[in-house]
Amino acid sequence: MLETFDLQDVTPRRTPLPPNIKLQASPNPLPDVDRIFMHNKPYRAVVGSMMWGQVCTRPDISFAVGYLARYQLNPGPEHWEAVRWLAGYILATLDYTITYRRPPVGSELSKGEGLKPCGYLDADHAGCMDTRRSTSGNVFFMAGGPVTWSSKRQPTVALSTAEAEYISGARASQQASWLMSFLEEVDLKQVGPVTLHGDNSAAVSLAQNTRNLNLVKHIQMRYLFMKEKVENGEIAMKLIRMGENVADIFTKALSGTIHAKWVRFLGLDRTN
Repeated sequence: MLETFDLQDVTPRRTPLPPNIKLQASPNPLPDVDRIFMHNKPYRAVVGSMMWGQVCTRPDISFAVGYLARYQLNPGPEHWEAVRWLAGYILATLDYTITYRRPPVGSELSKGEGLKPCGYLDADHAGCMDTRRSTSGNVFFMAGGPVTWSSKRQPTVALSTAEAEYISGARASQQASWLMSFLEEVDLKQVGPVTLHGDNSAAVSLAQNTRNLNLVKHIQMRYLFMKEKVENGEIAMKLIRMGENVADIFTKALSGTIHAKWVRFLGLDRTN
């Protein structure tokens, strides 16, 4: 892919995007100097190729690809430079792979090491500079590695961090339900609820409060899916500290140290 788009000589990078990057939509139409600069830049084709990679085997670039895809209708020079940065990260990590492992016989399973799905969810409140919408992120583990992941801008503006996390939880709950149905179809029916880990105490409390719907009247009804699944015993919400939430990598551009930490947690490693 890098050679196809003449990106094989970019500078190698430690992260998919510059930490805390805040891109915005370009003016439409572009200024003449920007239009001339961008006229031969295959922005959409490059981002599309990167998207194929992140869907299949590269959860570590999921946020970056989704973020850059927001600007493909009218990209400017700053967006192209961000694409080149991501290409540099891909160049530096070409040998990354996901390894799934069978746990030792008789060992006590940690979360996500067996065939029981285990999920993490997060949200970056109002992170989009153009729309002030939040970004939802989630990932599910089985056999010691990620099996499904998502990074997506939310379809509506959340009025608080708790609401953004709650909306993210609804999306993660839908994915958990699909996973459980799929496993049942292949004769791997699971016993007990899927554990979803979140780091926002207000959102977790709202999901676990099965009585007072007045607390969430302002949240659109379709996002109460998670509360229903918790009531039915299909999902168990667990509060964790922010520093324990791997879903952070799906909602924002992180520093090199933190990004590397979550890459290891995801089970991505260099091919031996």
